[in-house]
Amino acid sequence: MINDKYGILAEELKKFLRLESNPFDDIINPFNDRLVKKMFTSSSFRYGVVDYLNVILERKGQDCFKSITFKNTELPSEGQDNKAAFVDFLFVATVETEACEYIDLEIQSYYDSSLPNRILYYGAKLLTTSGIKKGDEYQNICKNIVLCIQRKPIHKQDGFILRYQVANTKTHELMTDRLEFVFISVSCLRDKPLAELSRQERFIKWFAFKLTKKERQVLVDGDKTMEQMYMEAEKYFKNRDEQIAYILKEKALTADADYRYLKKIGSRRRTS
Repeated sequence: MINDKYGILAEELKKFLRLESNPFDDIINPFNDRLVKKMFTSSSFRYGVVDYLNVILERKGQDCFKSITFKNTELPSEGQDNKAAFVDFLFVATVETEACEYIDLEIQSYYDSSLPNRILYYGAKLLTTSGIKKGDEYQNICKNIVLCIQRKPIHKQDGFILRYQVANTKTHELMTDRLEFVFISVSCLRDKPLAELSRQERFIKWFAFKLTKKERQVLVDGDKTMEQMYMEAEKYFKNRDEQIAYILKEKALTADADYRYLKKIGSRRRTS
């Protein structure tokens, strides 16, 4: 038995939730961080995460990641009154040239107006905690990437991927390549048939909410990394306690979405 943060025993939850079927057999929500964190931190999926990052970030040749290590997801504050940052996943990735890059992967189930500023803050925190030490040359600062996978785009866009770097506003010449923000919108692939998706698009489509078990099987067919992702998700849902944790998180996400919707409607009424 497990004891969740509300102090309710798993056996009591099973009776309350009446889990008669495996949620994996239905439409699952890959944005549920209980599921995603189990998948991406699984030791058997370590190579899959490397391949996933290479494909999503379009890395080729010497820029390809060859290995990753997981880091503490808390980026501490510099002072007592300053805000710390808690990220979803933090990787240190090594490329073919042995250089290291820090990658913060954020799985964002909803959008709010503060998201760009929050992602900017994460990037700034990452930049100041990514390994440069007293006496080091500034040219030794590691490259830092904040990768955010979300349902909807932050701005109107033609494609499913947006990249931001520090650049000249007129010439677009980069000031530095040591900080990059990548936003990926799943909804931009909503209407594209599964059979027409590129490998990169298939990796992103995995995070689509309304995919049946059969559609997920079609999506991963023939791709070793995606088949691993499927098996990791299937393995996760074989654990009854994890099923309960997943459903509890779904209920929390639904309640949070309802609250945000009501708050938005209330705000509109007050300004009208």
